[in-house]
Amino acid sequence: MEIQKKLIKYYKSYYEISKNLTEKQFYKFNMAILKVMFFEENIQNINFNDKILNLIWISIKHSLQTSIDGYCNKENIDYNEIFPPLDKPLDKPLDKPLDKPLVHNIKEERRMSNIKEERRMSNIKKEKKENYETKLKKFDTEIREYVKSNTKYELVEKSFIDYWTETDKNNKMRFESEKFFDYGKRLGTFLTNHNKYNNFKQGKKKVSGFTEREEQAMQNFIEGK
Repeated sequence: MEIQKKLIKYYKSYYEISKNLTEKQFYKFNMAILKVMFFEENIQNINFNDKILNLIWISIKHSLQTSIDGYCNKENIDYNEIFPPLDKPLDKPLDKPLDKPLVHNIKEERRMSNIKEERRMSNIKKEKKENYETKLKKFDTEIREYVKSNTKYELVEKSFIDYWTETDKNNKMRFESEKFFDYGKRLGTFLTNHNKYNNFKQGKKKVSGFTEREEQAMQNFIEGK
């Protein structure tokens, strides 16, 4: 007896389970569903060599059986006439054995997990970079706009931006670590320290005894390092 069934119910839960399978498992699992639902294979005949597939099949078998029974009752079909019951359960699986299916599945899951983690980290890095570039551009633009209105700071504009946008190992800029950051006050202090350092360098030529280390220490002190 041949059943001309044109439609079946394929639940989203089947698809969600399928997404976690390898390509080979995906094909076998869904082909089994289609064959059973289109009455091409007895649901009791389905058996896999892959332990993972067998466990998953058990989890959906009741749902498939309910759908089959409902269709048979509606169309007055005797399922046993289509597929005579087996005298004995099948001892061998219908599909060809896989080479170490369980080991293969574990390796595949690890591989997919690593790929997902790499993509996640790549997205995080991308977001951090985009966030950094956005904040850098904002800071640079605001400082330059402020200096346009306060031209006395033009001399230190570039060095000020370079200094305060220096990043740490977490890509956090120096100015972000400050609780308060008033552009006018910060630029004023920076300009004052700049002038002090220049005056110090000019005066140093008249005074003997300064080593390079002492000069660097003085510079760091003036810049507040």
